Amino acid sequence: MNIRWYATFHLDESDREIAACLEARGIRAATADYWIAYRMTFLADERVIVNPDVSPRYQPYTEAVAAAPGRAWIQFTDGRATERKPGQAICAGATLEAVAAQ
Repeated sequence: MNIRWYATFHLDESDREIAACLEARGIRAATADYWIAYRMTFLADERVIVNPDVSPRYQPYTEAVAAAPGRAWIQFTDGRATERKPGQAICAGATLEAVAAQ
């Protein structure tokens, strides 16, 4: 039963695509929704540090993002978006996009 349920999931490479795009552009820091931030940092092997906009839990990430010269805001592009930041997308995946932080 569980195997059939798991098989219905589709792999979404948006996290890795956004992280690779930001890294290629020399952007090593970003802010995002809590549910994106730590997952993306992990999948990027900390080459891009993504700190949550609310309730950050790891001070070194908070400090790294605050000190970074160039940052991005990463947001959902589907129905999960709670708030959309305006701006030109600099990187885009299937369900996420990154815009330059203001």
